[in-house]
Amino acid sequence: MRKIASQLLLVAIMLVAAAGCSKKSNNDSESLLSTIPADASSVVMIDLEQTLTSLGCKTDGNTITLSDEMRKKIDESKGLSERNKRIFNDVCKGETGISITSVAFFSAARSYVTGLLNDPDKFVAYAAGMRKNPNDSTSTAAEVTEENGARVIGRNTVVIGNQFWLCTEGSADTEQLKYYQNLNDKQSYASSETAGLLLSKGKVVTYVADVKRSFNRMPESQQMRMAASLMFDDISYIAGSASIEKKSLLSVSHVLNSKMEPAKLLLPTEKIDPAVVKSLDMSGDLFIAAGLSKKLTEKIADALAGVLGANAGPIATPLRQIDGTAAACISQKSNAMTARIETTGKDFASLSNLLQMLPGVSVTRDGDVLTVTPGNAVPEGTLNSTEAADRLKGAWIGLVASDMPSKGMNTTALLMPEGKSLTLKIEIEGGTEALLEVLL
Repeated sequence: MRKIASQLLLVAIMLVAAAGCSKKSNNDSESLLSTIPADASSVVMIDLEQTLTSLGCKTDGNTITLSDEMRKKIDESKGLSERNKRIFNDVCKGETGISITSVAFFSAARSYVTGLLNDPDKFVAYAAGMRKNPNDSTSTAAEVTEENGARVIGRNTVVIGNQFWLCTEGSADTEQLKYYQNLNDKQSYASSETAGLLLSKGKVVTYVADVKRSFNRMPESQQMRMAASLMFDDISYIAGSASIEKKSLLSVSHVLNSKMEPAKLLLPTEKIDPAVVKSLDMSGDLFIAAGLSKKLTEKIADALAGVLGANAGPIATPLRQIDGTAAACISQKSNAMTARIETTGKDFASLSNLLQMLPGVSVTRDGDVLTVTPGNAVPEGTLNSTEAADRLKGAWIGLVASDMPSKGMNTTALLMPEGKSLTLKIEIEGGTEALLEVLL
């Protein structure tokens, strides 16, 4: 479960990547948006200039002057490969030809990372040379081919004029990219009603995902659409941004409808009861909690019955007994977990029997609360239940974790009811190193 949570968090960090702060950076961001098609399913922008400034570094658009602290972090980082450290140092020295302003990621017919170049020739030579195998003295630089004014490095990197594209899945389509460079106002993402969200000032990262178009790219498109329609009314976009404050990465994401307003949540919410989290009375690496009101569990049970019919009974009936907060403490070292679940107190046996069908799970009862323990191992870690309860206050669903996504970082991710909608808030203490590792 910790592995899944860690992966979700990393995905969250990856998605939280977008646009700029300074006037220069915003101009470059707008330039990049004009080469992204309006039908892109998602667009993520990273304001490199703002990111570096937030990390205490300086840039003139060509080179980077690192702070002493950041230089030490990079040199001592165990999460970065020596190859990536070398590339980053070359970027700092201006040896790659990249314009250190903004970089964009987008998904359309293919997915690309794109940015502007101060020196295209230098970039082509550098990128081709980096394809050499450092452990093979006989290996050579990647082949650079010319295709109607475009230079293709290997199979997935293309340079046209002062812009580069790196295809993140398969081979780059040169003709398609040449078409992207000549989009008119209505054809480019710059004309999208969501473009302004990507140009928010003071953010190191911003993103927008078109929900319907994103679902079209997924194998489980129909199921995802159905789940989304059950959760939100007129869900159209998911948009968010991130900033850096005192070495911490802070991000906020919203669900928007077709009118660019917060989409109405169709599910009943109940805030986490901190007392249930505290009652775990233990320490661990990860705490997860959710407010599961009777109205919500009834709705979930009814949905299962609608899909599975009579076969839903063995699952739907026990679910109807959950009413209140469910919280779990998880430990990576001992591979242990303990959970507490508030119930109606009317038919705890059906829920208890369902839980005990899981291998190695034991269930005990204390009034209306069930305690679930898989195996005999006891959770242990640096987070205690009182601290976790305080950080989970006000959330509908949330997690608190230590050493996630990397050692020395503490993460809090909360789904907060706001008005009639939801907001996702993530704070990673010491998360600047995680962001840097993602970028590299």
